[in-house]
Formats: sequence, C-alpha cells, structure tokens
Amino acid sequence: MESMDRFRRHIPELYCQVVLDQDIAMVENALGGVIGAVGEANSALSSMASGTGGAGGVGDVIRQALKGVKPEDLQCTDVADNIQTGLSKIGVDGEWVKVVFSEAGGEEVARFDTVSGRLFTVNGTHWGTMTGGKVYCPLTGETGAELEPWLEMLGVPGDPGANWYPIAF
Repeated sequence: MESMDRFRRHIPELYCQVVLDQDIAMVENALGGVIGAVGEANSALSSMASGTGGAGGVGDVIRQALKGVKPEDLQCTDVADNIQTGLSKIGVDGEWVKVVFSEAGGEEVARFDTVSGRLFTVNGTHWGTMTGGKVYCPLTGETGAELEPWLEMLGVPGDPGANWYPIAF
C-alpha cells in the first residue's frame, strides 16, 4: 500500500514530464521540417549559382552572355545587359555595377586592369553585373569576382577620379 501512495504522489510530476516530452517532440519535429526546407532551398540556390541546376541556372546565363566575348573587345555594356536579361528571365535578382573613371578636369580616360594589364575601357566607364555576391564582366569571365577584389582589379581604390555605383534591376 505504501508503494501505491508514493506512486500517486508522483502522478502530477509524471504527467508534467509526459506533456513536456510531447511538446519537445512537436517542436523538434517542426524544427526538423524547417531545417530540411532551408537545406533544400540552399542546395537549390547553390545549384542555380553554379549552373549545375540544369538548363537555365545562373551559371548558364553567365556562360551564354560571355560566349565569344574577349576582354579586349570592350563589350562590357552588352555583357551586362545580356546577363541582366538572362537573370530576369529566370527570376533572379541582381544589380549592375557602374564604374566611372575621370581625370581631375572631368575628362574620361582609358584604363588597364591591375592584374593582367588588359585595356578594359577607352571611355572611362566599365560595367559589371552582380548577383549571388559576385560581379561578372568580360574581365572576370564565368568565375566572377567578389566586389572588392573586382574593384581592386579595376584600380578603383586609390584613384581619386574613380567612383562606382550599384544600380538595381
């Protein structure tokens, strides 16, 4: 009889523990679903960015826009427009990045990249397209470059006549 009394005294504690265990299981189940959905979305975005997600991924858009273009062709505006058009068709946001170089008197000048010495502008303007944290232009090719290294390659830091502007599309 004494063991039955001890059991009855612990019933409220046991009930609370069961309810708590059920609540924890429900929260874990809900979080598992959310974590799974986030993982799937992240995987899909990675596939799109790399172009491995089948036809129509960001990588495919970049490759198509740069197809046959050489940096010395000075076609940065056309490439930026083609990338923007392709990204818009697949529902991916991005922005153009316009870099403008000018001399003290406001005169536009030619510029050469700091890595290979290639001429990339004769009118003092260069365009890139940024999406997924990278800027793409004829100089970067399909691999693109993060914004700061891209600006460094163009010689923007340290050039008092250089300015850059992001323009959403």
